[in-house]
Amino acid sequence: MKKTLISVLILAAFFSAGFAQTMPGAAADSGSSFTGGMGLTMIDGKAYFLLQLTPELRFSKLGVGLDVSLLVNNDGIRKEEWKPASKMVRLVRYVSWGNRTDKFYTRLGALDATTLGNGFLMSNYSNRVDDLNRKIGMELNLKFPWGEAPTMFGLQSMVSNFDRAEIYGFRGFVCPLSGTGIPIIKGFEIGGTVVSDLDPDQNRATTAAVTAFGADLGLPIISTSILGSRIYYDFGQIKDYGKGNAVGISAQVSFPGNFFILGAKLEQRFLGQRFIPQFFDRFYEIDRYQVYTITTDSVTTTFGASKNMMLASVTEAMNGTYGEISGNVLGKVRVMGSGYKTRGADSTGVLHIEASAPDLIPKGDVRAYYDQKKIQSLSDLFAKKENMLLTADVGYQAYWKIWMYLTYQVTYEKQEDDSYLTRKKFSTRLALKFNF
Repeated sequence: MKKTLISVLILAAFFSAGFAQTMPGAAADSGSSFTGGMGLTMIDGKAYFLLQLTPELRFSKLGVGLDVSLLVNNDGIRKEEWKPASKMVRLVRYVSWGNRTDKFYTRLGALDATTLGNGFLMSNYSNRVDDLNRKIGMELNLKFPWGEAPTMFGLQSMVSNFDRAEIYGFRGFVCPLSGTGIPIIKGFEIGGTVVSDLDPDQNRATTAAVTAFGADLGLPIISTSILGSRIYYDFGQIKDYGKGNAVGISAQVSFPGNFFILGAKLEQRFLGQRFIPQFFDRFYEIDRYQVYTITTDSVTTTFGASKNMMLASVTEAMNGTYGEISGNVLGKVRVMGSGYKTRGADSTGVLHIEASAPDLIPKGDVRAYYDQKKIQSLSDLFAKKENMLLTADVGYQAYWKIWMYLTYQVTYEKQEDDSYLTRKKFSTRLALKFNF
């Protein structure tokens, strides 16, 4: 059954959830909320009006996320989406217990931002391809003290899809000096990670698994209520391909009363041939297997390519710097940016910036996103080029809990005379949301 999403009008809940998980001090698990939206979907050439309601409920440590999607056209509600009756389980988007920093944390259903360790192999992975093709996965994190002078150890684990064998990830870690009670070194941590996609080409008749192994070391150098800082080392290798290393430092400053929270991360990467860091990322489910069609001399050829095939194109070892910075002012203004630049290679800079002020203006919600790639110098940062994307999302509470949103997007298309044509795109959506 062919399904094509025509208008991305219902992603307010997705952006809000992802943003809360990446911003310091964001209380993604601290309260309940209700969000809804509307959109248009094409299925087998027929147009359907899509109504989606996504409440998130919190009862102490128990979290429940629901996702109710109704497809409606002139014939009424499309019932095929709910047959057989077993598909009713799709109403529950996820069930969770605890927070990721707790000694016991688990989440069953949709995975929005799964990270193992420092994220060198798996970072902010999401098992959601789209709202009409949902997967039920699981995260399970455990921490235990062990022995008379307790040694802290634990496990991070994830499964992307219980319906079929796809992606599995595990990280075990131990703090061998935690029982000494000696400041700083008691927090020394050793970890090991393995992540495997058993079916990247989504063909069970083939054995094309891609597996990554990693090891990491971490040491908190400052740990107070105001400032926390940590240094770390990561090693990663993708089986039958290449390997890489990274050293970095992360820090978070929390001013009294959480008036202002600032987080930062600086990482130096030493990457070998045929290796990509953060291989399993937020867009992995989209990139893991794509079908391409090429027409030459009236002959059309269709072929598929999995993401691990991209590794063969990385023919040179590369060293570079990766950085992140994020800020949160009273929970009302949130800013995050990340960037990467390879040393000694032209046009390899990548930059992402996003800002949000969902509660700053009464009855207003403002968000902005900036993406640029193939950056050569500082002059390229805001130059009008084909590698830049600007997005602004403005919402207004029109009535009760009903919000109207306007999304404005700007891209640039290079012309034959090397000039650039500005492309502007507007879209609108309605959303229903409230917190309780």
